[in-house]
Amino acid sequence: MISVQHSLNEVERMYRCGSVTYEEVRDYLRRWNAGPHFTQAVLADGAIRNFDPEKSGWAYRHLAGEFGLRL
Repeated sequence: MISVQHSLNEVERMYRCGSVTYEEVRDYLRRWNAGPHFTQAVLADGAIRNFDPEKSGWAYRHLAGEFGLRL
């Protein structure tokens, strides 16, 4: 399990290095998206994409269920 103290950049780096699984990153991002952040995040194309849901949430709506997005 990835600690909530890790940043999005650290988690992405761990994923690219193979030290965490897709499922671990997905679960981390679900917790991130549920938290007190103004942005939302998904894992797409091998990278974590952080975005403002009011401006570009439409582009990630197909991933809403998987990553627990609040759009």
